[in-house]
Amino acid sequence: MLLKHLSYLFLLIIGSLSFSSTAASNESSEKNLMKPNLIAGTFEQNKFFKILTRPIKSSGDFYLDQKLGFYWQTIKPVNSAIFLKSGELMEKDHHGNIKSIVGGGTLASVLIKAISGDINALKNEFELLKHQGNDCLELKPKQEILRQAITKIDICGGLKPESIKLFESKGNKTEIQLTYHENAIMPEAIRAQLQ
Repeated sequence: MLLKHLSYLFLLIIGSLSFSSTAASNESSEKNLMKPNLIAGTFEQNKFFKILTRPIKSSGDFYLDQKLGFYWQTIKPVNSAIFLKSGELMEKDHHGNIKSIVGGGTLASVLIKAISGDINALKNEFELLKHQGNDCLELKPKQEILRQAITKIDICGGLKPESIKLFESKGNKTEIQLTYHENAIMPEAIRAQLQ
């Protein structure tokens, strides 16, 4: 269950990192100062398990505020959320109960660096390989603890990743399609949870 939650959050944050890092390398410092504080959109996710013939599908919304944190809300099939607040990974179940996800601290630390657009944090944790002929980036974990869970992550779509695929060590796979909203506003109820 922890791997499921971490993989969801990890994929989206890395996707956002890809956006921040690529933008940072392609834009002048002046333009980087004008980067939006909020990146928001919707996702559709398919989780493939080796033992199942069909994927488990889910969908929802995400919000990444550079100052407040990250919120990943699954709406279908069950309303729940995972969020990163002050470096702590939290889970909100379908009853509204909130609890800390134990063991998420190390990963959360990496993710915070990633959210800030620190490409060096990504290079320390992953080997980065660009696919020839397309706008995809392959990430292979360097650390044994990450390799125990993840074999690789593919991020495609350029400045704003459109698809993210996470390949797990046990043969399972998660595919996420992202759609971004321009001029999005974070709902006050979500903002309150991140403050």
